[in-house]
Amino acid sequence: MLKQRCEILQTREENLTGEAEQVLARSRALSSRALTYCNRIVGESDALATEIKSLLQNISTVEKQAKGLKNRAEADAVLATVQEAREVVTGMGPGGDLRKFCKPRNPWLVSLLLGDKINLVALRRDVSQGIREEYHAFRDNAALIMLLGPLSLVLGMSWADRHQGVALGTGTLTPWLQTGVQLYLAWLSYFYLAMALRENVLYVNGSRIRAWWMQHHYWSAVASLGMLGLPINSQAVHVFFRSFLVWSVCQAIVMFVQNRYQRRRMYTRIALGRNTSMDVVAGESSGSSGQLLLLYPMLRRGSDLRGMRGVCLL
Repeated sequence: MLKQRCEILQTREENLTGEAEQVLARSRALSSRALTYCNRIVGESDALATEIKSLLQNISTVEKQAKGLKNRAEADAVLATVQEAREVVTGMGPGGDLRKFCKPRNPWLVSLLLGDKINLVALRRDVSQGIREEYHAFRDNAALIMLLGPLSLVLGMSWADRHQGVALGTGTLTPWLQTGVQLYLAWLSYFYLAMALRENVLYVNGSRIRAWWMQHHYWSAVASLGMLGLPINSQAVHVFFRSFLVWSVCQAIVMFVQNRYQRRRMYTRIALGRNTSMDVVAGESSGSSGQLLLLYPMLRRGSDLRGMRGVCLL
């Protein structure tokens, strides 16, 4: 009986040893396949990048030659065809923006925060579309925070004024209100910096986002950091923060309307072939008349309030 048990244990050990060797062999084989796959991808990517650069140079050459034609009708036809070819390369074709395969240089903000060696190019279409959808979701969630946070602080300031028995807007900030205002300003800096970083990632992946749209987020982040250094116990700063928080509530409402308009309008433009699938902001203003009748006055009023608050601060 004991001998049989020993034989069974020995057989199990031999089987386990054989299974471990098989696992090791499969691991090595899979690692070799992964290396071969990576080498193949790198080789194909380099060849594709070389061909794309050659194609762009060819397009530029044909454009220059077409501009020198004496027959304007023929020149216009050639330029229209070449322009269509350029649009296919820059994002209107099924492969998206082909320039991202040419190892584009990272924007300065990405290089500053993540370094020059980081690769932000999404080769899979579902991944690139996911980046775009996350950008929209981030803006929607931020608009909600920008609405509820400042609104709570404004109500808290009003309650503190009544509790202190002073006129509205003339009281002092309690410690928890001071902390709340500073936390909101810190979050605002994070929001603008995150927006700028996400927009740079979209740009690298073929989004034709405007440069001024990203730059105004840089300046907004710097301004938010600057407001963190204001003397919060000052009565003038207290008055400024109250009006600034009221403006933030109005800005959040504008953001809700603006996000809805831009997203719906961009879907329409993509379906019409006027924008690529990675674009998030359009400069066209031919959207729904009802939305624009609401959005334009809100944007104008928000700009006026922002200017008034800046003058009061000076």
